[in-house]
Amino acid sequence: MAIQTPNPSFSLPTSGTYTYQTNFFPSAPLGNTGYKHQSTVTYGTGRQVTIDGKTYTYTANQVYGLSTLKILVVQVSGGWIVIADNSVDLSKYSFVMPSSVSQAYVTVNGPAGTGLLFRNWMGTAWDGACFLAGSMIKTPQGMIAVEDLRIGMEVCVLDAQGQETIDRIISVESKTVKNDDFIGSIRHQPVRILKNAFSENVPDNDLRVTEEHCIFIDGKFVPVRMLVNGISIVYEEIDQYEYFHIEFETHRIVVSNNLKTESYLRTRENAQSILSDASHGTLKSWENDAAAPLDTSRNFVEGIFLQLLERAKTLWGDHEISSESRCSTFVQLEDGRGNIITPLRITDQKYIFAVNTADRDLLLVSSCARPSDLIGSFIDDRRHLGAHIGAISVYGANSSYEYDIHLTEDFDFGWHRKEEASYRWTNGVAPLRDINPESMSDYIICIEIKEIIPTIENIAA
Repeated sequence: MAIQTPNPSFSLPTSGTYTYQTNFFPSAPLGNTGYKHQSTVTYGTGRQVTIDGKTYTYTANQVYGLSTLKILVVQVSGGWIVIADNSVDLSKYSFVMPSSVSQAYVTVNGPAGTGLLFRNWMGTAWDGACFLAGSMIKTPQGMIAVEDLRIGMEVCVLDAQGQETIDRIISVESKTVKNDDFIGSIRHQPVRILKNAFSENVPDNDLRVTEEHCIFIDGKFVPVRMLVNGISIVYEEIDQYEYFHIEFETHRIVVSNNLKTESYLRTRENAQSILSDASHGTLKSWENDAAAPLDTSRNFVEGIFLQLLERAKTLWGDHEISSESRCSTFVQLEDGRGNIITPLRITDQKYIFAVNTADRDLLLVSSCARPSDLIGSFIDDRRHLGAHIGAISVYGANSSYEYDIHLTEDFDFGWHRKEEASYRWTNGVAPLRDINPESMSDYIICIEIKEIIPTIENIAA
């Protein structure tokens, strides 16, 4: 797949009104795709752009685009806007928001498999699997702090069978993360692994890594985020930190603070890898180039998670978070003025709404949560799931019809990719586009809802 790097200096005009194609993507929940439609776009001074009567203000360093394709991605409060010239067949492009906090960039999939990467609002992309300063790496000369390692230095490495050899570093990189630069819920918190979390002296001191960093255990790699238990392996709430990664010619198992972890694997999923592809050679993949298999399946990870949790409770006690959690479930419709329409009645998974607005579009709003938060971190599903929607029927005074845009559109803001022919998950806020094309002012909507995911609320103790 060809990768083209965007031009971060690409800018918007400061005057004029045009008819363009636009998409809007919210900054959270993660993992959204976009809905494409024609819009009236007016460019104004003071870094303002007005789309269909609504004015947005963007920041100069938050505009990214490819002038050759006449596509812009503009970061505004609450999300991103994509603006494309009418000469671009936008129906052939999909714009995908990050699916995790380790992928804070917009991916654009275009004709003939062309992949385009738009950097995030920090101006640099995020590398997900790294060590924080102070991590001690095993070398032939002894344990050396990761921040003191240099290109060409020798490091003790292992193969999947535990055989130790020596390899030389080909790349050392570091960056500083400032969480104040991130918007909404997108924050990159490191993970702290307490001393003795895995076994006696493993690790032999607290180890701090980024959440995508993998631990080598039982012959496979597991992202540390899937082992977070709130006692011995925890997220660390800090506003700023520096991280480092070390790279070899091949992916390696390295020993850090006496715990087997990984070196940097330069894959397409690491945005920085894509942007620096020319200087670091061919991109690699977990399938073909990893030192050991990556396994994020529940069958493999849950048992490890439970063992570590039980050990943590034995060593440190069953530390409860200083707040209680409760789950609440709801579903409602909202019109363009924010008026809420609650179900008139519920019968056998059929939710009946009486609608008294002539708006062509409505929003379907529900409680939502990530399965990894609701069930446990050992679940590798971090999508925000709202309601699982099936058939939708509309009944007016003079006409009735089946609404199926949510099941037939390939990409639409607020809807996840369809996994079943007759049902589709929302992310908690999903548009019902053109559900009222005749602008009826009094009608009934019947929505089949297979499941609604509850929202997790923390209650102060």
